Amino acid sequence: MATRYSPKIITDGLVLCLDAANTRSYSGSGSDFIDIAGPQGTSWSRGAIDGATFIPHSSTAGPACFDFDGTNDKVTFTIPDVDIYCFQVAVKNDTGAYPGPSGHAIVGFKVDGNNYNGLIIGPWTGTMTDETLSWWGYGTGGSGSSATYIQAAVSAGWHIVTVNWNGSNYDIWIDNVKYLGLARGGGSGHSGIFDDVTKMYLGWNAGWSTDWFEGKIAFARAYNKQLTDSQVLQNYRASKGRLEL
Repeated sequence: MATRYSPKIITDGLVLCLDAANTRSYSGSGSDFIDIAGPQGTSWSRGAIDGATFIPHSSTAGPACFDFDGTNDKVTFTIPDVDIYCFQVAVKNDTGAYPGPSGHAIVGFKVDGNNYNGLIIGPWTGTMTDETLSWWGYGTGGSGSSATYIQAAVSAGWHIVTVNWNGSNYDIWIDNVKYLGLARGGGSGHSGIFDDVTKMYLGWNAGWSTDWFEGKIAFARAYNKQLTDSQVLQNYRASKGRLEL
């Protein structure tokens, strides 16, 4: 059964759309998680599910999603060289409220040949302070491991996390609230544009190879253009009902 969004999600610039609730994206069985971005997409082909467990929607289990055990579960995508200006993911951290344990990689990317990129939960390094979520981009904003992060407390349960380019760095949204990202210290500064992305890993970061995610992911989207604030909110309104937000 396909998922219907009301209002509709933004499709202009959509280069990745993965949805555990849509049978075109995941049939309910097998090892392929399929991009359904459509003709505007970039044929990210089929993500190889390695260990992650599909949980169908039910009144007790909640929304359809993939469960990651925090040990060795991931979904791997090979990507035909795209730029990511906006990334959205519906995520539930099984360890509770953020920050929780350090170094849990919700998603990792290979950017311009380097694997040390992606969305990380929890405290990670002395060059950031009280970080709850960080968007790492190795060398994208300068020398070394650049990162943009927030300090906002994030409650347990489902959330839609959006990382969106604002013209000079990335804003980080939790559901319908936008937070001004802080820059990593130590001279590395903010993450720059994620250009020349060739791999994506749900539930893992290949750079910090022990950083596995323990939790659930219901959908993920990527855009090759910056979304406006109203467009970010439109996507949130289109998706919040299924997550009971």
